[in-house]
Amino acid sequence: IDSNGVLDQHDFECMALKMTLIEGKGDFNYNRYQENLHIMLSLWEEIAELADFNK
Repeated sequence: IDSNGVLDQHDFECMALKMTLIEGKGDFNYNRYQENLHIMLSLWEEIAELADFNK
């Protein structure tokens, strides 16, 4: 999202906001944002866990 070439948690938080605005056709719904944020942060945690080669 920030075009630095590296995905991080902040990128997933931004995607949650973007999804919320797209779903609301430009309107922001805080409850829907919280749901999307939970989904995106769960995805981030899963990806981070899979990418951890130090296990």
